[in-house]
Amino acid sequence: MSTVALPVDLVADVVIALTGDGRFALAAELLAGLSTQTARLSAAAGTLALAQGDTTAAAALFEHALELDAACYEARKGLADRAADLGDLDRAAACYEAVDTPAPVTIVIPVFNRLDLTRQCLEALSRTTPGDLYEVIVVDNASTDGTSELLRRERAAGRLKAVLNDENLGFGRACNRAARLARGEYVLFLNNDTVPQAGWLEALVATAADPSVGAVGSRLLYPDGSLQHAGIVFEDGKPEHVHRRRPANFAPALVQQDYPAVTGACIILRRELLEQLGGFNEAYTMYVEDVDLCLCVWDAGFRVVYEPASVLFHLESASVVDLERRDALVRAGWEIMRERWDGRWPAALPGGAPVSGAVVERIEGARGFAVLAFADELITDPSLLAAYATAFGPDDDATLVIYAPDSAPGVVEQALGRALTAAGIDEGGCPDLIAVSAPSAPAAQSQLARAVDVVFTRREVGGPFDRLPRYDADALAGLRGRARLAA
Repeated sequence: MSTVALPVDLVADVVIALTGDGRFALAAELLAGLSTQTARLSAAAGTLALAQGDTTAAAALFEHALELDAACYEARKGLADRAADLGDLDRAAACYEAVDTPAPVTIVIPVFNRLDLTRQCLEALSRTTPGDLYEVIVVDNASTDGTSELLRRERAAGRLKAVLNDENLGFGRACNRAARLARGEYVLFLNNDTVPQAGWLEALVATAADPSVGAVGSRLLYPDGSLQHAGIVFEDGKPEHVHRRRPANFAPALVQQDYPAVTGACIILRRELLEQLGGFNEAYTMYVEDVDLCLCVWDAGFRVVYEPASVLFHLESASVVDLERRDALVRAGWEIMRERWDGRWPAALPGGAPVSGAVVERIEGARGFAVLAFADELITDPSLLAAYATAFGPDDDATLVIYAPDSAPGVVEQALGRALTAAGIDEGGCPDLIAVSAPSAPAAQSQLARAVDVVFTRREVGGPFDRLPRYDADALAGLRGRARLAA
């Protein structure tokens, strides 16, 4: 390489830029024989060493830079980066506080492999979000696909901070570790399988600025443009996304609204409140801890708000390889949530306390064969009930599951009582029945799935028995009695 005389500050800038691009050999060649001449050159050499994972050499170079110039920014920041690499987050936080001018929002991105998604997310951030509005901390859960190398390079270029865990700590623990380095007034947790759209962060900050608001979530879309997240409610004691798979412009999803929870794929909180709450509960391995955090927000007297003006695409579970393990972790998360909150749900929770699945009650005599019918068809044509009762009696291993979406339970029971009378079904020959009704289709579908599960598996089911009316020969008289009273 031919030698060209350059100002030392320019050499330092070029070395750091080359390091950020991963061109380590060229950066080292440029530094040859120069690294100890000035504080900035020594700090640039330390940045190069740290980007290659050599924390020992980096420390010596940063310390030398500070001997030459105690105010050298690159050296002081380099020591903060090195402390983070070594896992000394308290020291790293103190060092960053001494050198940083905090941005309003700290974005924490937990990652495990899927380098392509991380790079895509970071590029989308830089493309759609004003640079003076945020800083980024990426926390890596011991990836094996080159993620840590990318993060070291990006950090060397000054584009982010990095926390490099030696093991996979799961979502909540990793986020909590990274949040210890946050300097912003707000902390935003963001999945690496998201693609932020223009204006997404500004809308979140505007809503989070309301003193009554504790957490805010975004409108998330699947790659096909349909809704993935527009708030979380409880159905049958479990958290469920509302309006899932509806069109992106589905009118109810365009309204800002309080919900029991919003997804942790994109959630913003004031840093002061996050620290007060202690971050994510680390009893969870992965999944449901975001719902738990939102419950804590409500419990602390603040609101959880869905903000539709903040839009991101979400490649939901794109980084998940083991789907069976994921489903097991979700179920485990439900159980932890119930154990933590049963009997003490936040009083202000929208929709009230969910029906707990922790209390189980055996439905005696459940059959192993299910027949599904719609209530309106049986009520309109009682001969269908008569035909069924001819084929299946009370001693047969079958249950007729009668589905009545968008119907009030009392009304359905009265109509079914009249239909059974019209069908000529007496107490002695009444087949086994389960009536499933709810005032909205999603709730009814949840009840339907629960009823069929009981029939097929013959196992215990959560919730009070009277939420799932079941009728047999002994209960037929009461069903007909309701019909007579209604008439």
